[in-house]
Amino acid sequence: MRELVDLLLHGFATWRLSYLLVREDGPNGVLRRLREKSGIEYTGDAPFSWPGWNPLTCMWCTSLWVSLGLRMLPRVVIKVLAAGAL
Repeated sequence: MRELVDLLLHGFATWRLSYLLVREDGPNGVLRRLREKSGIEYTGDAPFSWPGWNPLTCMWCTSLWVSLGLRMLPRVVIKVLAAGAL
């Protein structure tokens, strides 16, 4: 049962952090400026990466790397991130 709970917590935490990195501006537009510095331009609300591919334009791509990074964090941090997703 604990493994299932851990899997759900990890999934919610991954979604929350990925959504934060890809879609949200953050306080004072910090995350949007981070994405712009990494090469992402905005045409309206849609992100566009030039030149080439940037993982911060794709929710699926970012979630893969975020989930790998979350495996190194303590369970209490994952619980906090998962609570933010609900």
